[in-house]
Amino acid sequence: MSTCPKCGAANPDGATFCGLCAEPFNAGKPLEAGPETPRAEKVPWSSLDYVSWPSRQKVRIRKYVKILVPVAVLVIAVAAVVLVLSTRTRKVEGLSQFKSGYSGISFSYPASWEKKDQAFLKHLSKTQDVSSSQGNEVILVKPGEVFFQHLLTLSTENVAAGRDWPSILQGLKSGYDSTSSTSVGSTFTELTLPPASEAKGVVETYYMDQKPPLFEIESYITRGNVSYTFLFATPLRGSATDDRDARTAFFNILNSLQFQ
Repeated sequence: MSTCPKCGAANPDGATFCGLCAEPFNAGKPLEAGPETPRAEKVPWSSLDYVSWPSRQKVRIRKYVKILVPVAVLVIAVAAVVLVLSTRTRKVEGLSQFKSGYSGISFSYPASWEKKDQAFLKHLSKTQDVSSSQGNEVILVKPGEVFFQHLLTLSTENVAAGRDWPSILQGLKSGYDSTSSTSVGSTFTELTLPPASEAKGVVETYYMDQKPPLFEIESYITRGNVSYTFLFATPLRGSATDDRDARTAFFNILNSLQFQ
């Protein structure tokens, strides 16, 4: 074997030009056979490498595929397990039933919520100035790490004789107009309740700019000579929840209302 003086590629004895760089040898004369050149540790790139390169690449690809496919399968399996467990967790939590002992109203609420008394409301407001009728039916709390996540109070009272729904609705709208200036993002909507319930109602939502800021939903419902006031409060900081979650939780309760 002879070595090209220009690129160092090995060429057969008697070659007149280099097979790699086409350098002519001795003006077209064959090179004389020289001593055998030891093979270097790094073999120079030659035209033969173009033939074997795709095969080597296929080997590498197959190697990577063998590694990546099991990893992808494992990731998908873990995600499926997490999804199943989270679904089961949501299904595990059942519902509790509240049923009034004297006003005939009942509804369902998440079993993890806790019943409280007026002492809890006084502790929250840091004052004793809490109406005795507030939460006289039930006070429910969904616990949180810092603050409660949701607070629901249900209060009932008798409707004054001679007041019909149109006059009550007009009074509620007037009250809404006067308080909307002290809250943010207020809305006022008349509820569509099942005709068989013979109940009428409205719902108001608003944000209270305080510490912590609150999102509140207030619903006023009348049936016969009894009025029901739902107050639903959700802290927007420190409770790991938001107004969208509050709306969902409240209207799930409202949709389960029953009257006897």
